[in-house]
Amino acid sequence: MVLPVTENDNLEILQPNSQFFNISSAAEREIGLDGLGHALKFTRLPKRQWVRSLSPGNCTLNPLLYKELFLVGRTVPKALLPSLAVVDGLLKGEYPSYHSAFEQVQKKLTVALSQTFALTLSVFKKNQILIQSLFGYVGEAKSDEIKVYHEPAYQELCDYALYSNANIKVELCHNQPVVNAPITNN
Repeated sequence: MVLPVTENDNLEILQPNSQFFNISSAAEREIGLDGLGHALKFTRLPKRQWVRSLSPGNCTLNPLLYKELFLVGRTVPKALLPSLAVVDGLLKGEYPSYHSAFEQVQKKLTVALSQTFALTLSVFKKNQILIQSLFGYVGEAKSDEIKVYHEPAYQELCDYALYSNANIKVELCHNQPVVNAPITNN
């Protein structure tokens, strides 16, 4: 596979590790995710040194809300094959500002904030936006603050807010659930 590269592209030749990334609307349609999420999770699988390129044998691409959408009866492809449009999004690593992502998540269901965090529209509680890390849900997002319920993610989210100039408050909350199930109409 050859990617079209111009002199203005800032692509690293390094193989990416596990991370979140955003894809274009055209890529969503191409791989059958139209309307089911803008962000994907890329995971590298351990392989021998000679099996290094991006292929279905050594990496997985999954929609962030796969399990949740399945629970509410939506059909979603579990694993996706790398295509040029998807790999383009992965290698460019373009992430919107926090406030822009917060607005986009209402329409796109999921938006990656960085390689390690994404905003996800809750399928369990109406009008709730969750913060997801590579390991699961860690907090709840509001337009001007993030409530963190998973202490190990607190410092990382503070660093994200500081280095991205997001101008948001990050608060550590103890003993509160991140996701309130079951699904309600409120």
